[in-house]
Amino acid sequence: MLCSGIQDTVSSLHNLQLATLNVNGGKKLPLSREVFTQLRLTISSQWECIIELLHQCFNFCDKAAYLHDTRCAYADEELAEYVREFLAMSGPLLSSSRLVLSLHEGIVAEVTRCSPYFTSFLQHSGTGIRHRPASVCNAYAEHCSKPRDTPELTTDSFMQSNLLAAYPDGLAALASVADALQTTFTSLSMISQVWATVYEKYQGSAAISGPQFSLSEWAVIKELILSSICHSGKMKDAIIIEPVAPRCRNRRSSRDSDSLSSINGGGQCLLFLRDA
Repeated sequence: MLCSGIQDTVSSLHNLQLATLNVNGGKKLPLSREVFTQLRLTISSQWECIIELLHQCFNFCDKAAYLHDTRCAYADEELAEYVREFLAMSGPLLSSSRLVLSLHEGIVAEVTRCSPYFTSFLQHSGTGIRHRPASVCNAYAEHCSKPRDTPELTTDSFMQSNLLAAYPDGLAALASVADALQTTFTSLSMISQVWATVYEKYQGSAAISGPQFSLSEWAVIKELILSSICHSGKMKDAIIIEPVAPRCRNRRSSRDSDSLSSINGGGQCLLFLRDA
């Protein structure tokens, strides 16, 4: 769930920014670009904290795996003592998970605060998207109605799909950003709750043995955490890449040219994102 939330954030934020470019005829607005750049850097920084938290979780599970593999070499009392020592890691892990959750809540709050203004800006174009070339839409619709039984059709349909992807629905992208951030929030909340439970249940326990604490369960999820670390690292690099509007002839109409200046007066419709 964490990986899907992070990946969906990358794609939906890309579509949202691309949609704002399309609304303005493909021209980059200094204020909106600054807003998106800052948001991307903030998210990237927060994901760095998530990755660090995952590394801590991996170290915890790695120690559990080691104790599980070598448990036969220790007497019960000795093993319980080693378990207590590594369970002390649950305290710092709980603190780290709460910090990461708090940082993410700040991002969610900022996007939520700005959403009405993004909506207003996108709706000013009438549909929230710059019109796709009619030839693209017609060709794609025609190929969708044909049987896809040859490589040529499949390749052409793929190209048409990519052209359509250059003109995303901004309002749908905005909703997807919120959904992706919520998915990530839910995952981080679950991680924090796990460490809260571990810390509460085992911190300072007099005896830890038998069914009370299963080393094998922690050992199993070690590889899953490692996979999440790798995936999150790739997405952290991807989130800072800004989209470029598709190039086409006569891409600025008089309506597009005035789209920004006619909202909130003097082209300040996105100033709230920087100064509020």
